[in-house]
Amino acid sequence: MDAGVKMCCLYGATETGILTCILRDEMEKKLWDWLRFGQSYKIRWVPQDDDTYECQILVRLELYALISALNTSLQTTPAHQVSVENLPDIKGYATSDVFIKHPTIEGLWKM
Repeated sequence: MDAGVKMCCLYGATETGILTCILRDEMEKKLWDWLRFGQSYKIRWVPQDDDTYECQILVRLELYALISALNTSLQTTPAHQVSVENLPDIKGYATSDVFIKHPTIEGLWKM
C-alpha cells in the first residue's frame, strides 16, 4: 500500500457470488486484508467455540415476502440470489467458512 500498490480482499462463493465491498474509505483501504460485507446482504454470524463465527448468507426476509407474493423463484430476490439453500430454519446458505471480528472496527472480518 505505501509503495502505491492498491490491494483489496474479496470474498464470495459459487453459491452466493461476491459478497464484500471493493470501494472503501481511506482508513479501511490500509486494512486491505480485512473484509466488509455489502449492505445488500443479510449475514448471520454464528458463534463457534473459539471466538470465530461461521458466515451464513440469508435471503432478505422482506424481499423474500415480496417474491413469494409474486409467486416467483423462492431462491431469488431482487438484491441477492443464492444457488444453494442449506439452512434448516431460514432461507439461506451456510458457508462453513469461519471468520474473526476486527478487534476495534465494527463490521470488519477476516478469514
